[in-house]
Amino acid sequence: MSTSFEKARLERLLERYGRYAEPAPDGLALYDTWMEGEEEACPGISRHIREHALRALDSQDPQLLRSAIQALACTGESGDEALLEVLKPRASEVIVAEIEAGIEHLRFRLQSLEALLDEVMDRKSFLRFARALAKDRERAQKLEAEDPENYRYDGALGWRHADIATFLHTGLAVLEGGDERGPPSWAEVAWFLYRGKVYQ
Repeated sequence: MSTSFEKARLERLLERYGRYAEPAPDGLALYDTWMEGEEEACPGISRHIREHALRALDSQDPQLLRSAIQALACTGESGDEALLEVLKPRASEVIVAEIEAGIEHLRFRLQSLEALLDEVMDRKSFLRFARALAKDRERAQKLEAEDPENYRYDGALGWRHADIATFLHTGLAVLEGGDERGPPSWAEVAWFLYRGKVYQ
């Protein structure tokens, strides 16, 4: 993807999305969905969008800058947080909010499911884990649909239980052995879900 036509197309994609971008955090979820569609249509495009987003971080156009921040949050790599961080001193309050949400989203994307599970202690961290688990299952379902013979006995990405009944029965072992004096903690509910994925 090196022709000037393709580069111009990528720049137009960033600009177009910038016109319709929602503020974070909703905008990041929409951007993720949009990027998944683009990646499905043109595998590898997210890497190129990241490169163009890095160049667009110098933009004086607030819409394009917001789009670049969200693109980087959804396609970025380890270390890209620092590139967003340096924008803060000269940015407006609105853009600073986008940067902070973008950094949090980027860190979330780069964490393993197990690291997110270990961090569960409240509603916010539980929701972060649950979103990641749902994305993990979506990726596994795509892999399983593409190669059903390979995943006849075990699911992709370590998923042992594709059907909801087995998933729930396996997860119940976490809660049934817990403290009955009060409601389960956020961490116990997260373990309930994770156990449904990985245990026999």
